[in-house]
Amino acid sequence: MAETLVNEGVMSVFSNSFLIVTSRKEIKKQKKVTYVKINNDRDERFRILTSIVEVDGKKEVIKAPLDAAVMNHMRDIFQNSHERSDKKGSYLKGRMEGNAVIFPYIETPNLNKEVLEYIKQKNAKKIQAVIKEIYDLYLRENKLSNVYHTESFAKIFGNKKLDRTLPCMQEGNVDLICDNIYRINEGLEAIDCEWIIKNAVEVPVQFIIWRTINELYAKYPELEKVIRKREFYLSFEIDEVLEDVFWHWATYFSEEYVKSNSLAQYRKDEYLLNQNKVSKLMGQENEIHASLYYDDGNGYSEDKKIIKIIKPEQGKFSVTFDLSEKSNVRSVRFDPLEGSLCRCSLQQTGTKFVPVNAVSSQNNEDIFLTVDPMYEMKFEGKAYDEIQINGIINKIKESEIEQVLGIRPKGRRTKRKRA
Repeated sequence: MAETLVNEGVMSVFSNSFLIVTSRKEIKKQKKVTYVKINNDRDERFRILTSIVEVDGKKEVIKAPLDAAVMNHMRDIFQNSHERSDKKGSYLKGRMEGNAVIFPYIETPNLNKEVLEYIKQKNAKKIQAVIKEIYDLYLRENKLSNVYHTESFAKIFGNKKLDRTLPCMQEGNVDLICDNIYRINEGLEAIDCEWIIKNAVEVPVQFIIWRTINELYAKYPELEKVIRKREFYLSFEIDEVLEDVFWHWATYFSEEYVKSNSLAQYRKDEYLLNQNKVSKLMGQENEIHASLYYDDGNGYSEDKKIIKIIKPEQGKFSVTFDLSEKSNVRSVRFDPLEGSLCRCSLQQTGTKFVPVNAVSSQNNEDIFLTVDPMYEMKFEGKAYDEIQINGIINKIKESEIEQVLGIRPKGRRTKRKRA
C-alpha cells in the first residue's frame, strides 16, 4: 500500500491518517509493525518512512520513500551501508527491495546506553574513551585542508566561513552520534547512514565529533557534573571559535538543507553568540536565549527544543512555551540562558522545576557556576499544553563568584577592635 501511494505521489497527504481495512473474511496478519516514524517535515528529497516490522519472530528495519523525489537518497542510503565493510568501524549493511532499503534489527544496546552507565558511575575517563574510539575507528583517516569551504560545502552547511586549516575527510558521516552506533564483535557498527556527505565534499572531522559530543550533553544534561562540556571539546582541540562556527553549520544543515524543522519558517531570528561575546555582556541587562527541551521517550536532543528570546527587566522575566502540538512528552528541561554563569529564582506555582546543575540552592535562589544552567520537570501523567515560567535571573561576573558563594578571599583578615 505504501509503495502504491508513493508511486501516485500522494503519500505525504496520508502521513497523519489512519487506514481502516474491513473484510467479510478473516484478515491474516503477515507482519507486525512495532514502530513507525514519518519524516514528512523534511525537504522533499529526504522524506522517508522508517518502520520496524516483525515477521515470524524476526525483526527488520524498513526505510521507504514518501515521494518519488527521494529515490536518489534511498540509493545513497543503500550504497553507504556497504562502505567500510573491511574496517572495525563499519556500517550496518542493508538490502534493496523495490524502493525500500531493509536492515536487520540490532537487539543489543547502543553506545548511548553504555555512556549512560558511565555517567551513573561518574567515570569521565570511560566516557571520553568511548568518544575517542569513535574518532579513531571512523575519523582517523583524514588530511589537513584549508579549502574545504567550497560552493558544494556551502549548499549543505551555509556560508559561515572559517579561516583555518583543519583535518578533513571526504564521505564524512555528520550523524555519527552514539544513538546510531552499536558495539558488534570487536568493533563498532553504525546504523542510519543517511547523512554521509558525498560529491567530493571535504568535512572537518572536528565538526563531526563536536556533534557527537553535543548530542550527548543534550540527551544527558547530568553529564555536565561528570565532565564539563568545555573540557570535553578541548580534548579534541575544539575551541570557542570552532564551536561558534560549528553551531552555524549544524543549524543550516538541519533547517535549510534537510529542512527538518517544519516550524522554522514561522520562528523569529536566532542570534548565536560565542563565548567571548557573551563574557562581554556578563552582568548587563541584555536579551537572553531561553530554551525548553522536551523528552518524548527518546531523551533530549537539539531537534526537540523551543527557543525564546527574552529581555529581563531588572532581572525579572516571563516566558511561555507551547507544547500543545508535541506528543508523548514525559519531561522537559529548561535552560534559562546560554553562555553565562547566573543566579536564578523561579516563581513556581503549578510547575515543579528542579535545578539540575546548580552548585547552591538557598532561599529559593539557585546559583549556577556553569555556562549551561538547567532545570528539569518530569510529568506523572499528561504534560501541560502550555508552560509559563516566571522568575528573576542575573548573570554573574567571574569577579563576583567568591562574593556570591560567601567565600572570603585568602590573605584578608577581619580586624578586631581593641578593648
